Amino acid sequence: MNNVTVNVLPGIGSVSLLDLFQKVWDSLDDIIVCVGILILSLKCTRSLHFCMRSYFGCMAYISQAVHFAVMFTITVFLMSLLVGMEPAKSLFGGFSIGIGYAMQPYIVSLVAGGTFLFTRILRAGDRLEIGQQTVIVDHVGLLYVAAKTGKTTSYFPNSMLASSPFSVMRS
Repeated sequence: MNNVTVNVLPGIGSVSLLDLFQKVWDSLDDIIVCVGILILSLKCTRSLHFCMRSYFGCMAYISQAVHFAVMFTITVFLMSLLVGMEPAKSLFGGFSIGIGYAMQPYIVSLVAGGTFLFTRILRAGDRLEIGQQTVIVDHVGLLYVAAKTGKTTSYFPNSMLASSPFSVMRS
């Protein structure tokens, strides 16, 4: 029988096609177990997401964030079993940096909203002047401030209020 060799990666050398198939075949049971664990954990986290929404009354964003965090952790763990710990750590670090950059506006709004609520700078019923606009504060939340002008409700992200000057007149 002819043994076919394939240059898989430059600089590493030649690997026979039979050896490559043998390595895949030897790790096939690990791959099947990891896919099974991934499917099972997906079902469990969907149930957790449903329970957090239905029974605990959590917001959709919170339950989705928990669902994503659990699935991401399980995926990184399974990847570390399949391809090794170093590639999994690199993947986890890259995703963490990307998520940090993506979540930056929400984190700033969350910190500003916590500051507004803790220090009681803004309260419902206060008149708020932002630039040329005057509104009456209806609700101060962790991510936004809801304010009314007549029949119109405007939503201001807390990050915008934290980065621009505004005046408050107590009622």
